[in-house]
Amino acid sequence: MNTTRNHRWILLGALALTAAASTITGCASFGDARFHDTRSVSAPYLGTMGLDVLTSNGAIEVFKASDDTIEITAEIKAQTQERLDDTLVVADQVGDNLVVRVQWPGGRRLSNEGCGFSIAMPATESITLKSSNGALSVDALEGDADLETSNGRITVTDYIGHVRADTSNGRIILESVDGSVSADTSNGSVRIVGVTGPVIVDTSNGSVLVELADDNPGPVRVDTGNGSVTLAVGDGFAGEITTGTSHGKIHCNVSGIEAHMVSRNDWRYIFPGEGDPSTIDTSNGSITIKRKDTASASVQ
Repeated sequence: MNTTRNHRWILLGALALTAAASTITGCASFGDARFHDTRSVSAPYLGTMGLDVLTSNGAIEVFKASDDTIEITAEIKAQTQERLDDTLVVADQVGDNLVVRVQWPGGRRLSNEGCGFSIAMPATESITLKSSNGALSVDALEGDADLETSNGRITVTDYIGHVRADTSNGRIILESVDGSVSADTSNGSVRIVGVTGPVIVDTSNGSVLVELADDNPGPVRVDTGNGSVTLAVGDGFAGEITTGTSHGKIHCNVSGIEAHMVSRNDWRYIFPGEGDPSTIDTSNGSITIKRKDTASASVQ
C-alpha cells in the first residue's frame, strides 16, 4: 500500500467536481435550516483504505462502488445562505484512512443544521461512522466496523468483519455478516441473521431475533428489558445456554440436547460439543430457542 499519499478534496460549491446550486425551500423539512445544498466529488481509488466519517444531524450510507472510483455526496442544510456558502465538507486521505468531516462556520453547528453523506467505495479495510439524529447504512464492504448514532436505524448487509452497532431510539438490522457482532440500542428491535461469529445484543425496549449461520458455534449473549427473544441455531452450535425471564415463557424446540430447570422462569440447555457459554435474559418477554428452519422470519 502507498502510505505516502496525502490527498484532500473540499466539497465546496465552487471547488467540487460537481455541485448543485443552493436552493431555498420551505421550513417543513429542516426547521430553521431552510438553505440546503448537494455537493459531490469523484476521485480515483489508490488502494484499500479505512473510512472515517463524523457528522451531526444527518444520515450516512456507505456502499460498494461499481468501479474503481470513490464518490462522495454531501447533503448540507444551514440556517442562512452565508453559512451554507461558508460550510466546508473536507475529505482527507491521510495515511491509510479516508477521513470525511464537516467544518461549520465559526467552528460550530447551529440548531437544525446538519449534513448527511452517501459514499461509494471500491473496498475498505475498516469503517468508522458516527452521527446523531441520522440512520447509518453499510453494504457489501469489509473490515472492522464501528457504527454509532442516535435517533436512527443501523443497517449492515453482506459484510466481512466485526461489526459494532450502537444507537438509541432506533432499530438494528445486521444480515449476512461474516464475523462477530455487537448490537446496543434502546427503544428498538434487533434483527441479526446469517452471522458467523459471536453475538452480543443489549436493548431496553425491543424484540430480538438472532439467527446464526449453520456452522456458528456461538456464543450468543442477549439482554433486553421489554421484549421477546428468538434464537435460531444451526447444527454447529455448541455449549450451554442459560435463559431467564421475569414475566414470560421459555420455549426450546431443539431435540437431542439436555434441558435443566433452574427455577420456573430459568432454564439451562446443554448442546453437544464444547463452546463458550451463552446467556439470554429478558424482563418482560418470552424466550424461544429453535433450529433455523423453524425460525421466525422477522422481528416487528
